[in-house]
Amino acid sequence: MAEPLFEREFLKRLEMLTLSARRLFRGDTRGERRSTVHGASVEFADFRPYVQGDDFRRIDWNAYAKFEQLMLRLFVEEQELPVHILLDCSNSMNYGTPNKFDYARRLAAALAYLALSNTDRVTFTALSTDEEHDTFLGPTSAALRGKPAILRVFKLLEALRPAGGTALDESLRRFAVRQKRAA
Repeated sequence: MAEPLFEREFLKRLEMLTLSARRLFRGDTRGERRSTVHGASVEFADFRPYVQGDDFRRIDWNAYAKFEQLMLRLFVEEQELPVHILLDCSNSMNYGTPNKFDYARRLAAALAYLALSNTDRVTFTALSTDEEHDTFLGPTSAALRGKPAILRVFKLLEALRPAGGTALDESLRRFAVRQKRAA
């Protein structure tokens, strides 16, 4: 039986951490990250003049009383952050004490746990090569959401074993191309 990726005490310490994005972004679905999109939320962003066709329920009547012009309240939309975790699963990772591959799996599990705890979307990709292909992106998980999905990540990571080699530059290039097509 494989040893667990980490102990309960470590999970408790992870609960106090969060992933942060350096800038605001436009996501796909609602989440807990600030976005560049204005929408429904509790955090006020700005006013803008009312335009015919706008939802009249968003008119700020206090602003109308002050400026004598119909104004809409805009709020910061909160959306999920897409987190992509790529793990080198080549034989070169099976080295050292502590083992590089085990350490990388633990790090990937910790990052996935942080993201899933913050209602972000996580996808996981194993990078490796085999004799049939020069380079390929190994198994990619479906987009995982919500804290319970961490169990699927743990199972996926525990099942991985280092094998083959990795042309890291080529693997990352193919990953970037795949992401551009998906966007």
